[in-house]
Amino acid sequence: MWAIARKEWAHYFGSITGYFIISFYLLVNSLFLFVLPRFNILDFGYASLQVYFDFAPWFLLFLIPAITMRSFADEQAQGTAEILYSLPISIVQIVLGKLLGVFLIILIAIAPTLVYAFVLDQLSSTGGLDWGATLGAYIGLLLLTTSYAVIGLFSSSKTKQPVVAFVFSILIAAFVFKDFDGLSSLSFVDPLYGYYISQLGMSAHFDNMSRGVVTATDFIYFISVIVLFIFGCKENISQQKQSIFLFVITPRKEKWQLSTLSDTPFVPRLRISPTAAGLSGDELVAATGIKDLDFCHGAAFMAVGKTKESLLELVKLTLKGN
Repeated sequence: MWAIARKEWAHYFGSITGYFIISFYLLVNSLFLFVLPRFNILDFGYASLQVYFDFAPWFLLFLIPAITMRSFADEQAQGTAEILYSLPISIVQIVLGKLLGVFLIILIAIAPTLVYAFVLDQLSSTGGLDWGATLGAYIGLLLLTTSYAVIGLFSSSKTKQPVVAFVFSILIAAFVFKDFDGLSSLSFVDPLYGYYISQLGMSAHFDNMSRGVVTATDFIYFISVIVLFIFGCKENISQQKQSIFLFVITPRKEKWQLSTLSDTPFVPRLRISPTAAGLSGDELVAATGIKDLDFCHGAAFMAVGKTKESLLELVKLTLKGN
């Protein structure tokens, strides 16, 4: 799992684009917080990073999909998904490895903003920054960004096109973050029901935490969103694995069996080489040139060999189209 996280890290920082995206994010933050007059926190008269926590979710809504859009989409497009999905780890571990890599990248983007907090604390002449509320807000921000990240991975696992994954991720994340607030405020929605509808969105829970109010309810909500989309990724990858793999080799008493995989009964994704179909013993060995083969079914969906290596050679022969 850690190896997958390191690969994600190396892939992102393997080009100047990764550095540019994070630098641009930090530059925009600095402009909003210290230059633009409407948001300049130095003009507020008190030490608070509330402005940052108000607009950070919207900036991260675009930054994080830009990080995650290639995570699974590139694996499919470049043909490396077969290698990734055949690793001796579970699908959930693959997703968690990708998520860990993305989370560490996001951490690199967010960590420098702590400098803003220290600067404000030093500049304040009336008691300094409320560190309890600020740290609570950062916890909420990390939970929100992790939710964005897993939504991005879910979107990336649905398509081979990174741009499609980017757009899809923004739409889903924006809906889960804010659109429940819009639904709750519709004129025909009872205010009581409106409150519960708004609680389905990330915005209501993040707003609490951005004020430094960290409750078990908000924490459980974000963990639930993260787990939900992790299993959404798992289902997407499971479907891909079913369409990627063509054969399976399994032990059969003292021998080995090669079986074709199929999406519908009796219709293999790829039949075993017609050169071997219906043959057995010496005839099969002579026809294929592969030792230790015993038998191949006439419908070419199953073969038996004395060794696993002989069946692997039969697979290679099949893939060559012979």
